[in-house]
Amino acid sequence: MNDGIWTEAYRRGDHAIQVYSCDKERLRTVCDILEWIDRDEILIYIVDDLGLDFLNHGDSSIVRRIKEGIAQGRLRLMSATPFYLENGAFNLEVRIAEWKNILNEIQDEGYKGLVVVGDLSWSANNPGLFSEVLRYEAALSIAGLPKGFTAVCQYDSRLFSQKEIDYIESVHELQLKEGNLQRNFWLVSKRYY
Repeated sequence: MNDGIWTEAYRRGDHAIQVYSCDKERLRTVCDILEWIDRDEILIYIVDDLGLDFLNHGDSSIVRRIKEGIAQGRLRLMSATPFYLENGAFNLEVRIAEWKNILNEIQDEGYKGLVVVGDLSWSANNPGLFSEVLRYEAALSIAGLPKGFTAVCQYDSRLFSQKEIDYIESVHELQLKEGNLQRNFWLVSKRYY
């Protein structure tokens, strides 16, 4: 990746996707965003591996920067499966409402904005929920994110077929690929919405 240069084209309120091929790539994105956010913003990283074992897959500078972000309170971690699969089910409306609640809580703490990097690779292990996740992604893209909310949704390319990756990419206008942010000017697919 290009030392965070992609963030020069990233704007508050954007909703981008990153289909990554290795853990170092996904963690580098978290570091890039940590450097991009303002002091009055919080980054929440939603990932299944809260034991921080995922930090064993990055180079030492990435590990150091993520640990510093956590220690400084600029980076918070949330477990993906319990958040997205409340009571074992994925509910589009509940997730969107929950994001608004979290944003309100963050703003009540004195922060002006929330940036979320959410790894949705868990959906590969729940094929029945895959179309629901894409409906959720399309809903976020079509409706727009709440003011003060910015997001990057990550998917591990090693867990999805090319057809699934094509579907994932079809619901996002912005795609982070190989360190570059690409803006695709087409209508968001309503296939899953």
